[in-house]
Amino acid sequence: MYKRESDIPEFISEVRIAMMKERLNFMVSLCFLVTLVIAFLTTIKTMYRTRTIAVGDS
Repeated sequence: MYKRESDIPEFISEVRIAMMKERLNFMVSLCFLVTLVIAFLTTIKTMYRTRTIAVGDS
């Protein structure tokens, strides 16, 4: 009885740790994707601005 009762909380904590790790990995990947999209959009904006500036100057 004691062994089983002591094993259950450890198992729950292990599951909780695994879920937290999965959540952390998901958050990290989500932040990485968001930063990639932002960088892509900013580069497109800067390219468009430089193109319009070059056309306007000429």
